[in-house]
Amino acid sequence: MTLDMNAMRALLAAEEEKNQNRGSGGSGKIGEGPVYPHWSIPVDTMAVVRFLPDGGENPFFWVDRTIRKIPFTAVKGVDLGNRQTVDVQVPDLEVFEKGLDPIQKTISPWWNEGRHEEYRTYKRRMSHIYQGFVRVHPGFVDGKGNPVDAEQPENPIRRFILSPKIHETVKAIIMNAKVKHSPVDFDHGRDFEIHLRKQGQFNNYDASQWSFEEDGLTDDEIAALEKFGLESLKDFVPSRPDDAHINAIEELFQASLAGLPYDFERWGEFYRPGGVSFEDTTKTSVQVDKTESVTVEGTKTKDLLDKVKKTAATEETAADSVEPPFETDTPKEVVVEKKTTTTSTSTADLLAKLKAQNQKKEAAE
Repeated sequence: MTLDMNAMRALLAAEEEKNQNRGSGGSGKIGEGPVYPHWSIPVDTMAVVRFLPDGGENPFFWVDRTIRKIPFTAVKGVDLGNRQTVDVQVPDLEVFEKGLDPIQKTISPWWNEGRHEEYRTYKRRMSHIYQGFVRVHPGFVDGKGNPVDAEQPENPIRRFILSPKIHETVKAIIMNAKVKHSPVDFDHGRDFEIHLRKQGQFNNYDASQWSFEEDGLTDDEIAALEKFGLESLKDFVPSRPDDAHINAIEELFQASLAGLPYDFERWGEFYRPGGVSFEDTTKTSVQVDKTESVTVEGTKTKDLLDKVKKTAATEETAADSVEPPFETDTPKEVVVEKKTTTTSTSTADLLAKLKAQNQKKEAAE
């Protein structure tokens, strides 16, 4: 599959111009799922990955995704143990329609009012989704730096959730006029090195870079593509919620501000906090009505912010985070997982071409 470098350059240039014109203002063992958690590799090591094209109609080999995290200090009927807060992940509704997001409507004036920490707590968070192979894996460690067992999924084509900082490094190669081939070209692509360092208490990926050398996919990687195919990355981006989900988002936000606990019976069929099991919770039919007006007590909001601060080690800057920018095992209401059962025609054509080339090489030898 050959991606048009000139087309990608033109699109990125147009996107950059548009941004300038706007002005300023899971569960289980680590790494056993389809997402490769590069944030869990040891400090001062690197993971080497080979990105692949998007299996859908997309001129780029990534998709952008924006979400919001709504924090709660308690969950009704659930003991959180040592956890200070849990986050409920919801889609950023501004992506679908300007002025649609009830959270953004409320927090818009907060920054100018000096409520910076509150604004950052509920602001939208952007991340970028890729897919590809992990060619060099340095292992995983837990929060204390101890080695952790990892399991390799049957499908070696993993997804990568990259922060805006790493994404900028990735896409910079496209604007380099000296680069003739797409970095995800099956014959002339190149590896990307994800370097993890520490800057104070925060993770830092500034040393991440593209390989200077081009190379082709290996026979094992080609076989994996033939067997599993490429995912359409848009399937991992939230679709526009219906009115019931939008009302639930507004209720969750107001409840979080008021210091109320997350209620599974009320919101469980819409959005759930990450890392919380509700297996023993009896699910009832839920009817979500329009959010009632809530008088927010300043002390409760302050208590929430204090607890969020205690877990602030997950915040790298106002725009980047040490942990994945969003939960990797997301409820289906946020991300609809769509399994690819067949290989796209373009991928199959290229694989056939590669096989033919290899046969010619073998015959020549």
